[in-house]
Amino acid sequence: MQAPSRLREEVRILAPGYFAFVMAGGIVSTGLHLRGFHLASAVLLIVSAIGYATLVALSVWRFFAFRDEVRADLADSGRAFGFFTFVAGSNVLGVRLMMDGWHSTAAVLLVGAAATWLVLGYVVPWTAVLGTAERPVLAKANGTWFIWVVASESVAIAAATLQPVYRELDRLLAALAVFTWGVGLFLYAAAGVFAAVRMLEYPLRPHRPDRPLLGSSRLSGVPGS
Repeated sequence: MQAPSRLREEVRILAPGYFAFVMAGGIVSTGLHLRGFHLASAVLLIVSAIGYATLVALSVWRFFAFRDEVRADLADSGRAFGFFTFVAGSNVLGVRLMMDGWHSTAAVLLVGAAATWLVLGYVVPWTAVLGTAERPVLAKANGTWFIWVVASESVAIAAATLQPVYRELDRLLAALAVFTWGVGLFLYAAAGVFAAVRMLEYPLRPHRPDRPLLGSSRLSGVPGS
């Protein structure tokens, strides 16, 4: 297969959850920065930023060139919630950039992430859960649903981090942080109930992805503190 054709095929099958790479890199970079390992932190920040820009470009390409595949992902309960990794990845990267004084860039990332979070919050639950013919709905519950929680809390963290910088938007950012934090807590409880019922009432398979539960519980406590 020629290189352009192979690249096109890779874009076609690109998973919406690949922005988890940016989430992980940004989190580790932030931790290293706080611990004083500035060089290692900077290297990871650069890698994460390059990865973010690349994934955004590939995702836009996929959206316009392979709309059927995007619609199929939105209708798949195992992949649709992966779109929320874009929101979380944007905010994690923005918070790390804030530490180096990139306030305007972090603000742009927050605006884009918050808008995407709002749109996906309506689209994904409908297309992947409520709008499908497959029943019962709870039989499709899985750990990726907790990524919605992670995305919500990431908006809260980014808004709270920017609040001291943009004093003229103090009330707006505070309201956004409190609102998304509260939504995240509600979603965490709801997703936890759904996942528990799913595990108790329906057969489990080894490949079912339920690990995001652990990360979402820890992240929910960060903005609240």
